[in-house]
Amino acid sequence: MSDVIASTGWSEPNEHLLPVDLDLDPELPSSILSANQWKNIILDKRAEILDKRAQNLPSGAGVDKLFKEYADPNVVDIIDKSYLEDRCKTTKWTKIIRSIVCKHRLNTEQNRAFQTVANHVATESPDQLKMYIGGMGGTGKSQVFKALMEYFDLRNESHRFIVVAPTGSAASLLGGSTYHWMFGINDRDISKTQQAQVKSRLVGVDYCFFDEVSMLSCRDLYR
Repeated sequence: MSDVIASTGWSEPNEHLLPVDLDLDPELPSSILSANQWKNIILDKRAEILDKRAQNLPSGAGVDKLFKEYADPNVVDIIDKSYLEDRCKTTKWTKIIRSIVCKHRLNTEQNRAFQTVANHVATESPDQLKMYIGGMGGTGKSQVFKALMEYFDLRNESHRFIVVAPTGSAASLLGGSTYHWMFGINDRDISKTQQAQVKSRLVGVDYCFFDEVSMLSCRDLYR
């Protein structure tokens, strides 16, 4: 085998095979910080993101929508017969949904996945949505996610949607968090303070996007 490799020239370096823009003498990073300093920077950035998300929270977030809207017995709303149907959908956001589909050039399968969630968001008092989007890498799952993020942003409801993943690397690619941190899952007993922190992070959240769900252990899924 060694003779075959040597005869083909694979063992000899060839500079013509290197990319033109390859930097063989990279510069050192401009900022050299300790592990604790980097950790504090990450914590500050995380707090900044959570504060920004909290700014979009409406008053009374976390209260059941129907209870909030119809708690006053002296208020009467005139509705049409569609509200009596099992899956009533509002037409208010139909044009927005179509424009997002065109903008992101969603194919048939991507469009089906996107509209399933988008219509669920626009539905009055919908049932719980449990949905799985599968496929090999590069099949366009992230494109559906980007379309959904834009949809929630246009509705000024980005606080209703969170992204979690099993690893920090996977979560950072989508601007999310690890599920361990978001849901307070660890091998130790969670304290009341930690429970309160988890509860505050989930205020107003209605949709959770779990990336790389195949890496989730059965134990953590149960927890």
